Amino acid sequence: MPGNTLKRTGQWAVELLTPLHHQGREITEIVISPPGFEHVIRWGLQEIPSTLALLAELTGLPEKLLRMITYPDVDRVMLAFTALMPATIQADFSKGTRPFATPIDELPVDQIINDQIDPRYPHVDGPVQRNIEPVPVSRMPAPSRRESPEPSNGGLAAPLAETMRKVG
Repeated sequence: MPGNTLKRTGQWAVELLTPLHHQGREITEIVISPPGFEHVIRWGLQEIPSTLALLAELTGLPEKLLRMITYPDVDRVMLAFTALMPATIQADFSKGTRPFATPIDELPVDQIINDQIDPRYPHVDGPVQRNIEPVPVSRMPAPSRRESPEPSNGGLAAPLAETMRKVG
């Protein structure tokens, strides 16, 4: 079973049960460096927008990728992450004064996937671009208003049962 290791350097290494894939490589371990005084100052000045943004800085991995960690790996990564934080940042975590994740529209451009989520391909390493231009509303065809005089049986050759005919 993968474990969490506190290294001599003060970093936490968390082995993942479910590896991540980023820029053509498989990530089986997340190494979290301890924050410096600069991180604490920037956190206090609210220059770091969220908890995951701070984790991204301390791991060197994009926040978009960190969002793809699955459970129970999430619990283990967050346990190691909070163990490294000074009391002031831990107090903010417990009070919930900061958002957990940066809103998608505030992520750096290189971290955004410009495409709808496709469940067949959930893990994309780079921006996905569609070459389809949206059709302006003025060029969209008007909806058809054809009405048939009699109820249709859906193109079936068999007549509808008496109980299925229009009443009244």
